[in-house]
Amino acid sequence: MPSQAVYVVLSLLLALLTHTLSHTATADTIEGSWNGYLEQANVVECSNLTRTPIEFRFDLLTSEGTLLESRGATVAAYGTLHLMLDAEHTRNKYGTFRITPSASQGQSLSCLTAIYRYASVDSDEPLEYAYTLPTAALRRGTTSGLYNSMNPDPDGPAVLNWLTVINHGDRPFVAELRRFPAGTVDSRSARRTQIELRPGQRIDLPLGHDQGKEVGFFDLVPRVEDQPYSAFLIRYGGQTDSDRFTFAFPLQVTEGRCDSGLIPANTMDPALNWAEVANLNSASLEVRFEVFAGDGSRLHDERITVPAFAQVHRYLNSVIGDRTTGSFRVTCDESRTAGRGFLAQSLFYGLVPDDTNRIEWAYALQPEATRSRQSCGVGALVNTYLGASNWFVLSNQGARSTHYQIDVRDTAGYGLGSETHRHTLAPHAHPHLAIHELIGADRIGLVTARSPSVSAGASSLHRVYPKLDGSIGTIAAVPVIELENCGSNSGDGGSSSSSSGSSSSSSSSSSSSSSSSSSSSSSSSSSTSSSSSSSSSSSSGSSSSSGGEATCTGDTLKAAAQCFGIPIGTPVWELDDPQVVAMAGQEFNVQTFTVYWARVEQHQGDFDFHLSDQMVAMAETFGMLLHGHPLVWADDALVLDWVKATPHAQAEAVMRNHIRTVASRYQGKVAVWDVVNEAASDYSSGYKNSYWYRALGEDFMRIAFEEAHHVEPNAVLLYNDYDIETNLGKYRTVRDMLVRLRSQGVPIHGLGWQLHVRVDDVLSPTFPLQQRMQEMSDLGFLNFITELDIRIPVNTSYQLERQKQAYKKIARIFLSIENRGYFQLWGLSDKHSWWNWTLGYETWPLIFDENVQPKPAYDGLLEAFNEREPWVDP
Repeated sequence: MPSQAVYVVLSLLLALLTHTLSHTATADTIEGSWNGYLEQANVVECSNLTRTPIEFRFDLLTSEGTLLESRGATVAAYGTLHLMLDAEHTRNKYGTFRITPSASQGQSLSCLTAIYRYASVDSDEPLEYAYTLPTAALRRGTTSGLYNSMNPDPDGPAVLNWLTVINHGDRPFVAELRRFPAGTVDSRSARRTQIELRPGQRIDLPLGHDQGKEVGFFDLVPRVEDQPYSAFLIRYGGQTDSDRFTFAFPLQVTEGRCDSGLIPANTMDPALNWAEVANLNSASLEVRFEVFAGDGSRLHDERITVPAFAQVHRYLNSVIGDRTTGSFRVTCDESRTAGRGFLAQSLFYGLVPDDTNRIEWAYALQPEATRSRQSCGVGALVNTYLGASNWFVLSNQGARSTHYQIDVRDTAGYGLGSETHRHTLAPHAHPHLAIHELIGADRIGLVTARSPSVSAGASSLHRVYPKLDGSIGTIAAVPVIELENCGSNSGDGGSSSSSSGSSSSSSSSSSSSSSSSSSSSSSSSSSTSSSSSSSSSSSSGSSSSSGGEATCTGDTLKAAAQCFGIPIGTPVWELDDPQVVAMAGQEFNVQTFTVYWARVEQHQGDFDFHLSDQMVAMAETFGMLLHGHPLVWADDALVLDWVKATPHAQAEAVMRNHIRTVASRYQGKVAVWDVVNEAASDYSSGYKNSYWYRALGEDFMRIAFEEAHHVEPNAVLLYNDYDIETNLGKYRTVRDMLVRLRSQGVPIHGLGWQLHVRVDDVLSPTFPLQQRMQEMSDLGFLNFITELDIRIPVNTSYQLERQKQAYKKIARIFLSIENRGYFQLWGLSDKHSWWNWTLGYETWPLIFDENVQPKPAYDGLLEAFNEREPWVDP
């Protein structure tokens, strides 16, 4: 062969090998799907099931396996991260994605795709439908599924059924799709289609609606038994002349079985609920069909003979009643099925209230995978945006009572509440837990349910999205995560590993549905604090017990505060002082990095991130969380002259560009942003007469928070101010301002209390901090202490002891508040306090002295966290 020809052949072989290897699924790679047709929005949600932050690369791929986009991301310990897919890449396309952790941590991430179709602006609901897709559950050998293009509305068009098949292997995948429509009498009459896929390729095929209105099941039969692939079906229904859909939901392909386990039943809202059973065999099959009430009591028990290749449907409303919940179970004699068994699932059709002929929403639930003996519980990703209530459905599959321990964590891994929630379940019981009441409105996070019993299970979590009148608009069922190696400490709240989507079996589901309304006063943030990073889970913390409840203590500030799930921090500007840097890394797990406008954009469009980049790099070295401060400082003394000279008509564009540029630089890294700083007047009930207020009025607040939320949708967004703990008029101004703006839909999640205070103020019996923080907590706002320092008049042992008690009091007050975030000081050492150059004399306000040695104030904080005694005002 000529040398040039040899070179060409070798090049082609090398290219093919590279393409093949890039699409091979591994144990530490997570693969999933997206779909941008029908103007669907796609969000990839991932939760970290361990106490160590996970970095990963996210690759967005076309249906042919071509790379569209690649980006890096980090999800905090026990945290949750949302990745919005760019509509420019996904519009009118579909494809896959791949998540590759930087270390061997693929089994420690659980991810899914949330898909939304937004309603028109004149609609009475925000969404036409929403559904979630688990990441790829790899299959080998023959799998099956049900399709149904019949419309619940007999006058409506056929329901669309689209089957997706993806090749996750390193070789071409060849399979035969066999369709068995109702009335099929033997396998020879099945309709057959050949499927051929290159490595990494995805194909979507019409199933049922291409023949009109049809019911049946299908088999996917690979030519090579051991080749990995994944497949699922999506049903889109209720399409009208206006191109509106009333529902869409996924169904996973699976193997036949002879025990379905408990599958949820639900007739809430009201809804019609059907149980479907399909016989995959060429001979008739007898099954036992049992129905249980929500408390586990048996309501119905019958034997049903299902003809070969046929289906039977049972109307569950007639058994469990209307507006209630329950479950059913299907079993058969496996020795008579030739290993194929049956398929079973539960279908739910929600009715428009007072109109039994119109379907408003629909979803389906399938049997869940059997929990392994190594499993210690289950979990699910939580999302309460768009007013969604989240119902976690637990089940007891066994014949004896069992119990669950429930833990909820927000986007940054922060445990919500110092106590876990325990539930005892009777046999066959199927309760629905309102997780939205634990996590609050407009938040994302992770819920876990740990149980020592393998018979315990959870079918799914349900996100129930309301219409404007409070009735249910649509429901998205979320698959569960199987947890392994859960920590024994109740504060752990998670697991150290999981069967990730790339290796788990079928997702599953359950019913839910109660009222979907969420109180507007619920805690509103998309993320808060975190159990932080591996450095915050310091070995200096310990848990002891003497026959009673375990007590957590720590011999560093971050270890002691971590016992309450409270991250603790300070800004570290002294990056050239190794003593300060080392002490900060030892004691703190939050870096408040500063991006003052006067430093980063001294001249319009000319950005300087030198200092802030250094502060972020130092934080990453120690595994610290990042709190950015501030995006807009609304005080004319801190507004640059070039900004003040900007015509008011251009003010919004200038503000948006600054926020977008600064926040985008650190996108995906920052847990909390101080969006607006010090805007409230000290002397009147209103805003300071700053350039921003003169140019834009109160609207500058909306613009700032909306732009920050657009760039960093997973961050907690704060308004930050001083003297609100002592100045009653200013406090009321800030309180009313936040409530008013939030009621208008502005994404404000919490209040930053600077707390630059004097020791006499704090130790006064009338110091009102607790009452005011509690009021903001009751209003649903997170409380952050952002800039704490406590000045003393002289540096004597007497005043140092008073300072210690003042720090201890503020820490105890913070422990008494339910909706709380981070606890942050404004500097580490008295040597570098900002008060020195502001006042021109020393006030010794911090917890380390000029030699960076702990003062009594340090001991006061450590004692407060270790003694675990929240403050109670006398």
